[in-house]
Amino acid sequence: MRKNLAFSPLSFIFGTENYRFSIPNAHHLNRKQPFKIMAQRLTKPMLRLATTLLLLFVVHAIAHADTYKKMNMLSKNHCMLAFDTHTTRYLLLPVEEKAELCNLRLIVDNNAIQAFNVRLAADHVDYFVPLALDAVKGKPFVLDVHVQGDVRKNGNLNDYVCWKTMSMTDNFDTANREKWRPLYHHTPPYGWMNDPNGLFYKDGLYHLYYQWNPYGSQWENMTWGHSVSKDLVHWEDRGTAIAPDALGTIFSGCAVVDHNNTAGFGAGAVVAFYTSAGENQTQSMAYSTDNGQTFTKYDRNPVITAAIPDFRDPHVFWHQPTERWIMVLAAGQEMQFYSSKNLKEWTFESRFGEGYGNHDGVWECPDLMQLPVRGTGKQKWMLICNINPGGPFGGNATQYFIGEFDGHQFTCEDKPETTKWMDFGLYKNKQAIDPLKVVKIEKTNVISAEELKFKALVKDMDARMAAAKDGSKNPAKFENYESLITIN
Repeated sequence: MRKNLAFSPLSFIFGTENYRFSIPNAHHLNRKQPFKIMAQRLTKPMLRLATTLLLLFVVHAIAHADTYKKMNMLSKNHCMLAFDTHTTRYLLLPVEEKAELCNLRLIVDNNAIQAFNVRLAADHVDYFVPLALDAVKGKPFVLDVHVQGDVRKNGNLNDYVCWKTMSMTDNFDTANREKWRPLYHHTPPYGWMNDPNGLFYKDGLYHLYYQWNPYGSQWENMTWGHSVSKDLVHWEDRGTAIAPDALGTIFSGCAVVDHNNTAGFGAGAVVAFYTSAGENQTQSMAYSTDNGQTFTKYDRNPVITAAIPDFRDPHVFWHQPTERWIMVLAAGQEMQFYSSKNLKEWTFESRFGEGYGNHDGVWECPDLMQLPVRGTGKQKWMLICNINPGGPFGGNATQYFIGEFDGHQFTCEDKPETTKWMDFGLYKNKQAIDPLKVVKIEKTNVISAEELKFKALVKDMDARMAAAKDGSKNPAKFENYESLITIN
């Protein structure tokens, strides 16, 4: 295809009858003769036009001849691809869902400016994902590729089909053409999505951030994607909001609008809190002065650390009685509470969870809110705690606790052994469970007093109706039969 495409401009310039030639026959010709004939027949303006078009064609052919300049094989599962200067926006990476995961580093000026993981296509291409080249800024760059684990399952790295299908482009089509893609529920333009993060409303727009993998349809490369909506139904994609860095990938968190400029980033600044998932899980922050469109990471991250393996998912809100910001964090098998006056410096307040509720899985993704008690005029606090896994059916689930919060400590009103489920979860071993297969109706011989009373009424009614039917009693007595029994 490239050969045919390469010589189509020549056919346009010089005609299709007398001066067209093909590569297989070129060695049989006097190579100067065709161009000599063409020069005799072309006027000077036509010759200038032909020369210009030919030069443009040559530049185009050179630019698109090969995606990368050179591949350097370092081992059976490690290589480096050297790229010349490019001005295109994206490098399209071929993906195969079942291929081994590859660790990629984008290197410019000998510095790794981005690191991520992709299942590069070994045997066949399932789809393509775009690697944005904005940070390259037209410079030569290197793509360092290292396959995780044993590469022998898919052959040597240099035999992967991805090297033949990798290409440069200025556009990446994200138009929704999938038949079964949800229309009501939010979905990303492509890639993997899970936890929603940092929801807030400001200046007529709802902002949704979410856990996103821009380089595959499986969990990996956790990044905050961004979408906006005016009605919570129709969503507009705004791309990447917060990307991984040296502290780790970007796990779940929240966002607040700092109306009173307590942090010093400006009144109305949007401040996001998230877990940096590196070697350890730490809490970081970023701020936006353009209504959540772009974020600047705080230069003194992380803001909270702890020697706890599962330490994540900050939820922040303003507590008016104490005039402080409150953060609730999931920490292993408990929830921890922190307070701050400026969103930058945090003080540990208390913890909750030991001996309370379900502990069959890791506690994560907390939420704490004050809600009205229906019909009472009172308010109570609800602490939400997600279990991963460890729910009643073995998968993820959500439990909650009702009580009081004074800005320092949460006090649960229920006994420690009480577990209140908000979402049971119907997953086991990462597989969805059919609810009809887990619902069991227990047979029992125990009859309640209400059931005995109802059966006696039915028996009495049957007897009366039978008597009325045979004429021993007046049937008119039973026309208004609703007066005989009321069932609540």
